[in-house]
Amino acid sequence: MLLQYGGSNYHCFKDDFDINLRLNNNCPEEISQGKDFTTAMCIKGANGAGKTNALKPMAFLSFFAFASFSFEPNEEIPIESYYNNNNPIYLYCEFRIVDEEFLYEITLTSEAIIKESLTNITGKHEIVFLREGNKIVDKLDHLSDFDMLPELRSNVSLISTGAQYNIDALQHFHAFFQSFHFNVNLYGFVEPSPEEKIHKFYYDNKDALTFVSSLLKTFDTGIEEISVGRFRNEKDDKLIYYPIFHHRTEGGIKKLRIQHQSSGTRRLYRMLGQLFQLIEAGNAYDAFTRVWLADELDLHLHSMITPEIIRLVEQHANVQLIFTCQNDKLMDQMGKYRTTIVEKENNESFVYRLDEISSDLLRNYRPISPHYEAGRLGGVPKIG
Repeated sequence: MLLQYGGSNYHCFKDDFDINLRLNNNCPEEISQGKDFTTAMCIKGANGAGKTNALKPMAFLSFFAFASFSFEPNEEIPIESYYNNNNPIYLYCEFRIVDEEFLYEITLTSEAIIKESLTNITGKHEIVFLREGNKIVDKLDHLSDFDMLPELRSNVSLISTGAQYNIDALQHFHAFFQSFHFNVNLYGFVEPSPEEKIHKFYYDNKDALTFVSSLLKTFDTGIEEISVGRFRNEKDDKLIYYPIFHHRTEGGIKKLRIQHQSSGTRRLYRMLGQLFQLIEAGNAYDAFTRVWLADELDLHLHSMITPEIIRLVEQHANVQLIFTCQNDKLMDQMGKYRTTIVEKENNESFVYRLDEISSDLLRNYRPISPHYEAGRLGGVPKIG
């Protein structure tokens, strides 16, 4: 599971910032459920404060550690410093695999990796590997298979490289970073995949289609069932997949294409399939959680539906959700231990979790949103 991440000199964050999912002993048992980490974290802030940018570091680390071997040799690394200054960017994450905790750190520019390391921080800190430039300068003594690696490329993570050359010691870490799902990239919010790919996924995975149909029916979108058909395009001999939404009316079942569905229904159709994949993957392999980084989780959704999606995540031990949203009332559901505020001063962003505020304003099981909306907690627009 993911425990913490952050960095410095990254997008709108000039100085150190941290998104902390660890829970301390002050957190009530009803919230922690006996865990020392949270499975859900809400990120709130004013428009332009940096909420999306607070998701980007982990999305980048996941993508870079997993897939950077696919880069062309001279391709730039898709990363930006604070107002594009020339100083290196630093990013890190702490995570747990089974009973061991690890710290992954990287210092880089858009042109090259300066330093990359992986450390076992379970007890006495033990370096798994330390890379400086394109050389491995330290590693565990028994990791002799590292000697099989060719010269490292300046724009490729050692973890991604190790996966290509079947370095056993790095396989678990590569799988961990592969397990992230996110809808942000260097430039912000993006939908995870084209609709045609989602249609095909549902056609090939009937359990996923049943899962989504059932939830849409529960959310009272007027849908009784969803089916997915296909036909072969005679012009290019390509298979075309298309969903049909079955609506129950007084005159019987009426079938409509996706173009006739609301923005909220279409968003749920895309989103819930992704959630199904996370839950299924987490159930199949319990060495670590699957992490969902969801920008604008409540986009196009009714305020009563988003809390149900969060609860659905929390019911599954091997799924974590870190999300941004506009709905202030979600803070009441999440509470001070699971809400992080992004604030900006002089165009520099910084973050803090609400339980870090030394104030008697925020008490367990009492609403947070009134204090937030009154501007007492920061992270609200300064209008006027």
